[in-house]
Amino acid sequence: MSLKALFPPRWDWQPGKEIVSMCLREFPYLALQDALGALVAFTVARRSAGKFVLQLDDTDPEPLSSGNLNHILNMLSWLDLSPDEFDDLGQYGPYSWRERRQLEYKDLKLDIYQEIVTSLIDQGWAYLCFCQPMHGQSPPGFFNSSSAYKQHCREMSPDEIEHRLCMGQTHLVRFRVPNHRKLEYMDPVYGLHYFETDLMEDFPLLTPDGMPMPYFAYVVDNHFMQATVQVRRQSDLSIVPHEILLSKALGWDLPTWIHLPSIHDPTAQSLFEELRVDQFHQQGYLPQTILNFLAELIWTHPEGKAVYPYADFQQGFEISQIPCKELRLDYELLSHIQRSYTMNKL
Repeated sequence: MSLKALFPPRWDWQPGKEIVSMCLREFPYLALQDALGALVAFTVARRSAGKFVLQLDDTDPEPLSSGNLNHILNMLSWLDLSPDEFDDLGQYGPYSWRERRQLEYKDLKLDIYQEIVTSLIDQGWAYLCFCQPMHGQSPPGFFNSSSAYKQHCREMSPDEIEHRLCMGQTHLVRFRVPNHRKLEYMDPVYGLHYFETDLMEDFPLLTPDGMPMPYFAYVVDNHFMQATVQVRRQSDLSIVPHEILLSKALGWDLPTWIHLPSIHDPTAQSLFEELRVDQFHQQGYLPQTILNFLAELIWTHPEGKAVYPYADFQQGFEISQIPCKELRLDYELLSHIQRSYTMNKL
């Protein structure tokens, strides 16, 4: 069947309206980094009279509880950055990867990712792979010359594939990376990037338990949600070549990607420690303070102001102004902004 029956064209979409997607990693809280992403996504959507679509990467074996999700939504609401589509809102859900594997259409249950994988296999763009990475090595599919994967399964005969399946062997589904291709990508924040497919391995699309790899889920979901922009972390630059190849194979357009630099907290005790929005909420900061503080990380007011209403940011912000370097938190500036808003409020 055509998945277009589940995701028809948006009736209210017009050229210039941005459908902006953002995918949250599965944390039991809203990280400050994700709040920055929500600010950008919300602003781009609002300025174009479009929609802000929030997704959830719930590939973890133990999904978040409804209480955790409510907490995240409450923090977004506190910041006045509530999404237009998420969970029970919107016609293009469900908005979690796990639930999108159980779409209902008439009397059928469909796995959207498996449907696309089957299509790629039928077209020769993907194949079953029974190779497994050796203990201690990185998962296959990325730029890793030491991987145990040596393309043994690339040209496996149908009879051998059937035999291995009958034996119950665990397998991945890999994308067949074409040889001798050069890919070019102009990132609006980080500039021009070149990729050579000869330096890439055939990369997995699904894990052995059927969950989509992030780059595969992004491509599929952005297409069927008709997203025109995706806001995400700088680390996602590494999966751009995977998404370009997948989109070309499927004949789909790519959205504009906004890769946001990482936030550096000079007080953090660990590189992996992430600031949480609820920490600022508990300390009594005003939501206007946090929005202004986040805006200051990626935008300079044309009049040199450090304290300004959100309307100024919405009107003046441009993607090209985002710095392509780590964003360092300035707690003295945070205190100054809070004092300004508190005095005005009193």
